[in-house]
Amino acid sequence: MPFDRTSLPPPGSVLLTDWTLAGSHDLRRLRADVADVLAGQRIPAARMLDAVPDKMSTAASELATNALCHGAPPTRVSLRRHAGAFIVDVTDADIHRFPVPVTGPTDGWGLRIVDGLADLTGWYTDEQVKHVWAQFTMPLWPLTA
Repeated sequence: MPFDRTSLPPPGSVLLTDWTLAGSHDLRRLRADVADVLAGQRIPAARMLDAVPDKMSTAASELATNALCHGAPPTRVSLRRHAGAFIVDVTDADIHRFPVPVTGPTDGWGLRIVDGLADLTGWYTDEQVKHVWAQFTMPLWPLTA
């Protein structure tokens, strides 16, 4: 099951940018901004972005929607970079309510979507906020013979 344990993202990531969301009206801007930030990144030789911006925009939107609907303000979205990967980390102040995958026909599908798009997923809490994160690895260029 996705998001079924407390898990920290890989250490040593670098913050690229972050957003504070006031409500669902900020989600469209978030999706566009994530794609724009990724498009402006230098990509290591032999790597490519491929579908990473689309996947990350969707994941950021799904995780932010969950935080806005089920968490406590403020909702913050951070975009981080770690070696050949990018991490989206969404926080909210409800440290007592944890991510719950699908439990019925209308609940929890956003977490399933993110888990299907991301290479790694997880969540954890610290003393002030809950973090729900997803990592996306930049694929290697296809080898040509």
